[in-house]
Amino acid sequence: MRDYPKNVPAEVIRWLKRQKRFVTSDELAAGMGTTKRTASCYLSRLAKCGSLTRIAKGKYISGSMYLGREIGKIAKLVQRKMPLTPFVIWSTEMISPVSHHMLGKHIIFIEADEYAVGNIKDVLLEEGSASLLDPTAKELEDIFSSPIDVILFKKSEKYATIRVSGVLTASLEKALIDLYFLSTRRKFPIPPSELIDAVKNALRDGLIDLKVFSRYAARRNVKNELARELKRSR
Repeated sequence: MRDYPKNVPAEVIRWLKRQKRFVTSDELAAGMGTTKRTASCYLSRLAKCGSLTRIAKGKYISGSMYLGREIGKIAKLVQRKMPLTPFVIWSTEMISPVSHHMLGKHIIFIEADEYAVGNIKDVLLEEGSASLLDPTAKELEDIFSSPIDVILFKKSEKYATIRVSGVLTASLEKALIDLYFLSTRRKFPIPPSELIDAVKNALRDGLIDLKVFSRYAARRNVKNELARELKRSR
């Protein structure tokens, strides 16, 4: 964290620099011997200047987070055309920092309630962007050689998501687990072994929250499987 407000004590900054990527107001309060309210104020000030990003109540991640250009463009389109419709948007690009797999293009995923995904598909088509709605395994298998770069899913799961620039997007935990699920169950063309390596890299670098990762993996029914694969690939 290079830039921070003057009304955050230097010792707080030094303490935060020694921590892993995630920090909570409870942890800061305990580490600095201050009240939770004071700790929350410090974290909020750091988030306002971009040194931290708030990802949940009382929980922050180091650094600023930004949506990719294409994700931001599509998200703004959907928000403008369907302002009352909640949705989650994310991309294969999100795992790039922990993956060695070079993709020919990035695929954008949009998740929304069943009543909304058809309308989102129409909105995209009006703007010249074709998409697939709940694609088959065959359609996913060939996705990188097709002109399609947006996939829609009827899904209202909001766990393991974060809000960035007013847009609900996937956390790294969700992106890795969902891609592993699609790879092993729906033939999405990223090898499972590459995704396991990406998870290992993220764990090594402290980029994922183990509690969130474990809970979301359980929700997707891949928790035990992922644990076995991670153990096997040591």
